[in-house]
Amino acid sequence: MRRAGRATRTLLLAVPATSLFLSSACRSYQPVHAGTPAPTEAVRVRFAAPRDLRAVSQAGDTVTLGGVTTLSGHVESERGDTLALRVGSATGVSTSAAAGSRLTVVRTAGDHTDARAYSGRRTAALIASLGAVALVAILIAALDDFEEDLGGIPPGY
Repeated sequence: MRRAGRATRTLLLAVPATSLFLSSACRSYQPVHAGTPAPTEAVRVRFAAPRDLRAVSQAGDTVTLGGVTTLSGHVESERGDTLALRVGSATGVSTSAAAGSRLTVVRTAGDHTDARAYSGRRTAALIASLGAVALVAILIAALDDFEEDLGGIPPGY
């Protein structure tokens, strides 16, 4: 049994890593057009202007998140323009205590709410990318085998 060449071993690591990276392409944040996001849905809220928000940390303490421009998390409940969120991440001036906290957001007309949803374009791009990676892997493995059969590529090639 022949030993796998260096290129083949590298590809055996690169293909799964690339596949894992590209697998997140099937879903993306898309604007919520009708109604409000459903409970447990992953959402992102982008505020028209930075806001200071009060949240309850995982430890049960009340914390102030300062200058928040974007929140990402899961909807726990909704009522009209008000969302109760379990925060995954937040961007702003003072948001270090945001992860895992719970808070209520009243959305205004200038705020944008996006929900994670299936993306047909991104899925098609994922399939095309995986096909290209597989094709390159096959070509490099074939070249590696061809080089081994020749005992190395002669100088000048």
